[in-house]
Formats: sequence, structure tokens, C-alpha cells
Amino acid sequence: MNGVFRFSAGARFHIRMIRSTAVVTFAPQPLLASGQSSIFVLCSFIKQLSFSITPEPISQLDPPAADLSSQLFSLLCQPNWQKHPSFRKLIPIVSPSLFSSFLSQHPHLNPQIAFNFFDLLSRTPTFKPNVQAYASLLRILIKNKSYRNAEKTRILMIKCCETAEDASFVLSVLREMNRCDDGDFGFKLGLRSYNTLLMLLARFLMINDMRCVYREMLDDKKGCQRNVVSYNNLMHGLCGAGRVDEAKRLFFQMGDDNCNPNVRTYTILIDALCGLERRLEALSLFQEMKDKGCEPKFHTYTVLIDRACKDGMLDEARKILSTMLDNRLFLA
Repeated sequence: MNGVFRFSAGARFHIRMIRSTAVVTFAPQPLLASGQSSIFVLCSFIKQLSFSITPEPISQLDPPAADLSSQLFSLLCQPNWQKHPSFRKLIPIVSPSLFSSFLSQHPHLNPQIAFNFFDLLSRTPTFKPNVQAYASLLRILIKNKSYRNAEKTRILMIKCCETAEDASFVLSVLREMNRCDDGDFGFKLGLRSYNTLLMLLARFLMINDMRCVYREMLDDKKGCQRNVVSYNNLMHGLCGAGRVDEAKRLFFQMGDDNCNPNVRTYTILIDALCGLERRLEALSLFQEMKDKGCEPKFHTYTVLIDRACKDGMLDEARKILSTMLDNRLFLA
């Protein structure tokens, strides 16, 4: 029997039933359950579809710098701001550049709070201070005559330099403050700052700048007196640049400043002379330092032993080694 079976959904399916074989071609399952209307199913489908195409929640964007600066300022004005829960959430967002911008927007921030805030940031793994951030803090501290914290900040700024460009920036900032007669931003360099600056310039072999700072140190109105550390840093830079004879001239000038060379002074020169294969001059200095009661250290001996070995003078190397061991000098 052939016929047409009509579904309530409006679809038509032809079914042929054969009596002799009893084989039936089954119709597919209807889209609608019994008693459901087409409109009901369509609405349900659209509702499910709307849920499936709803986009994932968009993560909240970082707050603009200006808004973050305002939030920080509000928090820092509160007592016990370090313990405020909102402050802890903001800490990972603060970068050195944002810190500098924050201080420029709030120049009247309490200097002690600014210093404590920076100190807290510096102990946070996500914050690595740069020379610009230190300089921004330094200006706030000097303007408010917080010189004790300013001196600490200045030394840390010099030590944090990682490139010659950093060193040039720091040198420019310190010179500006050293020459400035304005009470708001003038901050003279002291002996420790001069010596740390000379060490920095020597590390990057900025010899011309190092010489200029040395002359500025002598001409400083405060009359900043050089000491053995000053000479050592100068000689270290000159020797590193291969200017050993110039370093030796400084060595002989030390007596004019009533400044006596120490172990490091001799070792710097001995090391440089050995590096230039001027072993006899190095040995002469080595003997001089012992005669003057300046006992050589482990490194002084190893420099001479290394040079003797390179020159094939193994007996002399053994002799120096024996003297070192007799003096109970061992590698720590």
C-alpha cells in the first residue's frame, strides 16, 4: 500500500508497505515531541543558540595611567597605606616609568612617603628600578630638603647603572644638581658619591668623563679631598683602558695628598703590568709593598704566579707559591 503520511511539522514522507515480505521502511523520528507545537520548538532552539553564541566575558582592561595615578595618590594619603588591600593589588601594575610619571603629577607628595613607597616597590619582584625612577625620587627629596634619604638614593642610582647610556644620564643629573645654586634642586656631591661615580665611569671605561669628574672633584667649592679609594678607582679605570703609565703617575702623586697606597692600589698596578708582560716592574712593586708593611693578599700572589707560569719561569712561580702558603694565604 502506497500513501503519504503527514506530520504535524508539515514534512511529507513516502512510505511503501509490502505485504508479502513484511518489510517496512521506517520514517525518521519527528522533530517535535507529542503535543509540542512548531513555535515552541523554534523558540527553544533560538534561546539555546543565543546562549551558545554569547561571547566570553572580556577581561577588564588595565586602568589608564592617569586613573591609576589618582588611585595611588588617594591610597598614599591614608594612614597605614602599606596594609591597604587595594594597594597590594595595584603594586604589580606599577612600572618605573609609571612611578616617574606619578611623582611628576604629584610633586608635593610627602617626601618620606615617596621614599617609603619607592623602597617597598624596589623589594617587589615585578619592579626593577631604573636610573630615571631614581632621578625622579631624588628631585622630590632634594626639593623637600630630605638630604639623608637623598644621599641613599643618589648612591643607589649610581650603582644601578647597567649601560654606558645609564652612566651618562646619571652623570648629567648629578652635575646639574652639584652646580645648581637653587636651594630647591642643589645637592653637592660628597666624597662617597664622587668615589662611587668614579668607580662607575671606570667600569664602563669612560676615561674622559672620569678625568673630568676627577678635576671637578678638585675644583669643588666644598674642597672634596681625594682619598685612597678615589685613586684606586681612577687607576683601575686607566689600567682597564691600557693606560698603565698614566695610572703609575697617579700612583706617585698620592704622596702629595698625604694618601698612602693600600693592597688594592698595588694589586691593580701589578695586575696591569703583568698583563702587559712587564713582569720586572710588577715584581719591583711587589717588593715595595712588602717593604712598606703592606702585606699582599691572595689575589696579589696569584697574579704574579700566573705571569711567571706564562713566561715559563716555573721555579719562580713555585717560590712565590711557597711564600704565599707560608703566609697562610689560601683561597676561601
